[in-house]
Amino acid sequence: FALWRQGGGAGWARVGVVPPHPPTRNDGERVPAAFTDTDLAPRTTYTYRARATSAVASDWSNAAPLTTPARPAAPTALTINATGSNVVLLDWSVQGADETGITLWRQDGSGPWRPVGVRPPGATLYWDTSVAPGTSYHYRVRAHNNSFASDWSNTVSAITPGP
Repeated sequence: FALWRQGGGAGWARVGVVPPHPPTRNDGERVPAAFTDTDLAPRTTYTYRARATSAVASDWSNAAPLTTPARPAAPTALTINATGSNVVLLDWSVQGADETGITLWRQDGSGPWRPVGVRPPGATLYWDTSVAPGTSYHYRVRAHNNSFASDWSNTVSAITPGP
């Protein structure tokens, strides 16, 4: 089955192919055919249609419209306070209501950035109790919804007090 999409200023284009016979689960039931379209813009309407293909193509399916959600606004004014040798308090402001959560990222010294926590929509505080005494940490946060992530907040840094 060929999947086609129109929208976002573009005409109809094939965006994927799904096999005609989806795999089966352990209980013998067929897994529904599925396609994930990851090349989408926020707050944009797209229309999809499909058709079977072999030596010739079938008629088109009905057209199915979809409007993507807005991209969440980036959190702002991130601040940090190393309140103890094993606790860092992060505080920020949220700008919109389009997020389904806030993800906090931490870099230990010059290591890689890693997520350290997720807060619910509208949250503005996080207590990081997984820090070690006398260690340098950098943090940044971003809002997300089920489709998109915001830009990054500002980056803040602190060194936890020694033991």
